[in-house]
Amino acid sequence: KGQRVLIHSATGGVGQAAIALARHVGAEIYATAGSADKREQLLALGVRGAFDSHSFDWADDLMTATAGEGVDVVLNSLAGRHIALCLQSLRPGGWHCEIGKVDIYADNELHLSIFRKNLRFAAIDVDRLMLDDPQLARELSLSCLDLLAKGAVSPVPATVFPYSQYATALRMMVNGQHQGKLVLKAPSGGSGGGVGDLTVADTRPFLDPEATYLVTGGLGGLGLSLIPYLAMAGAHHITLMDRDPQRSRTVEWLRQSSALQFMDAEVEFDIVYGDVAVEEHVQRCVAELKKPLKGVFHLAGVLDDRLLANVTPQSVAKVFAPKAKGALHLHRATRDLDLDHFVLFSSTSSTFGNPGQANYSAANGFMDGLATYRRQQGLPALAYNMAAVADAGMASRNLPVLRMMRSAGTPPVSADFIMANLDYAMRTMGDRDHLITALFPRPRWGIDSSDYLRIGRLIHNLDAYTKDGGGELLMDSVMNQIAAKVAELCGHEDTDVHEPLSSFGLNSIAVSELSVFLQAQFNYRASALELMTTATATSLAHDIVHGKAEEAEAVDDNDSTSTAGEHRDNHQAVARTPSVFASALADHFPPTVQGLETSPATSPLVEAQRGQPVTSS
Repeated sequence: KGQRVLIHSATGGVGQAAIALARHVGAEIYATAGSADKREQLLALGVRGAFDSHSFDWADDLMTATAGEGVDVVLNSLAGRHIALCLQSLRPGGWHCEIGKVDIYADNELHLSIFRKNLRFAAIDVDRLMLDDPQLARELSLSCLDLLAKGAVSPVPATVFPYSQYATALRMMVNGQHQGKLVLKAPSGGSGGGVGDLTVADTRPFLDPEATYLVTGGLGGLGLSLIPYLAMAGAHHITLMDRDPQRSRTVEWLRQSSALQFMDAEVEFDIVYGDVAVEEHVQRCVAELKKPLKGVFHLAGVLDDRLLANVTPQSVAKVFAPKAKGALHLHRATRDLDLDHFVLFSSTSSTFGNPGQANYSAANGFMDGLATYRRQQGLPALAYNMAAVADAGMASRNLPVLRMMRSAGTPPVSADFIMANLDYAMRTMGDRDHLITALFPRPRWGIDSSDYLRIGRLIHNLDAYTKDGGGELLMDSVMNQIAAKVAELCGHEDTDVHEPLSSFGLNSIAVSELSVFLQAQFNYRASALELMTTATATSLAHDIVHGKAEEAEAVDDNDSTSTAGEHRDNHQAVARTPSVFASALADHFPPTVQGLETSPATSPLVEAQRGQPVTSS
């Protein structure tokens, strides 16, 4: 009671709760907010002073309002320089309560000289508290609930949105336009009418249990992941083509070699001899099916990696036979049937290419074109372009290919990842003919890449790059896009491209979204610390267009050169004066060296010890 407290961003949920508790104990309250309207609302709530949290001027305004004394407690959620200003605004013995996470996770520096005032700094993370000390978290929660039950404090104001308007709620929070808490209300639906009836992931069977589904290449590694998925999706009958019956891959082998052994699904299998590369085999297989055919899944394929100069007609024919010709044969055999699904397991190599796999890339490209053609004819088709699969399929047995993909910026993915995305596509992408499933953590297809014109359009937003007649990149488009995004995130109508982004009131959520925007639009990674401190739209645009690696390298070279030169100069200029308590060198080295007797007083070693110049002939 009677102490002064400063609450930053006080119109938010935590800020409103802090005001309620401070008023309950009788504290003198000061607060900050990002707009004039919010500051007026804070004054109406009874705070002594309300200052601008989007500017560093709040610190001077606070000290003026408190006659230069400052406050006893600061509840801070602002980042960067604001933390130092908070510490400066504390009275001796004051508390700084840090609930922001940006500076902590960025390992930002904290200068300790200000703590001479006997200050105390506490980082508060309720998430960690519930894990590290659940008993204390429970006691604090019960204390707050008790105050609410007694009417000692008022509930935090809340704005409620239905789940369907989650984007509006998030945008309001990012822009800082809300007061109190934003709440997403679960829809009341289903028989029970509650959250329990809300389906987060659709796992309902959707395949026809009275039909059969034809799978080629289903006895290989990836096929052993596909078969259990089809069973989970509702298939009760699956037909597999086996081009090599000598392998003796029976139904029992199939069950024991896949996840079917852990499932209770009742699935019947027909394994029929046939090579998908032979059209007669495909026609016979389709004609002899025991149940109506509702889906085709084409996984068959073979690799014959060669450099382009070494590719022969025989190599092309070998790779095309099971994949491209097989897809064509399946199309011809089923085009008059009423199919629900026609899935061609293609590869990202058809779009991005792989070194040494021109024939394989071309075969997958043919399947992509066939899927588009079928769509144009009103037939179902999905070209499923996959990255290399690490734990199943042909690539998993070829470590050089996996290393090559990883070094190229497209690491291999798991079979589970493949099946999850396939499930999504089959359930929701009925109007699309392609799906690319890959990860791009660090793609190297920059503007200087020879592949940029071919594949850069799929990775980069070309509107960000405008070239003049000389072919040089211009910064204006990049800079304006960044400035517009910052204005959108902070709720400003306009932003100065030369001002630090932190001056516009970026919060942690806005920083995260801006970081994702830079990565997605420009393939540029910026740290949260950089965005919260020194970054401007101009500096980011310069680094995106021109790069910062070369500049940093040049600076390092200059620094190392100048440092080495200064070290040599200092080493030559500074004369080492021995301590007055040091023993004379003559005590260690006798005056007679190799029969030459010298006076201790005039010995070169003694003169050197005294710092006098020594000459020798």
